[in-house]
Amino acid sequence: MTLSLLAMTGPPLTLHPAWPFVVALATGVIFGFLAVWVGQKPLFWVLGGAISGLVTSTLASGLANAMAVPYTAAEIRSHQMVAMMIAVAFLALVGFLLALSAQRQQ
Repeated sequence: MTLSLLAMTGPPLTLHPAWPFVVALATGVIFGFLAVWVGQKPLFWVLGGAISGLVTSTLASGLANAMAVPYTAAEIRSHQMVAMMIAVAFLALVGFLLALSAQRQQ
């Protein structure tokens, strides 16, 4: 429903080129909360999460653009959306595994 409303009111749903930075910021915040949850100092978790989020999402974005070079703008948007979902899922898995291992060490 939301996607159809966005499509009717303006341009089709596209990812802004800055989405890797948004993913990095969100990953850093979430990793910070995970550090507090497992009882560790959050500074290194925030920095590590933000850097890994930026690297992972930038690689996914670049690979999505490389796969969509000979295609139309709609296919490029589709590849970018899939790349963003894969990057977020990968980062969530890494964060979960890091929090799980840190919690077991205590």
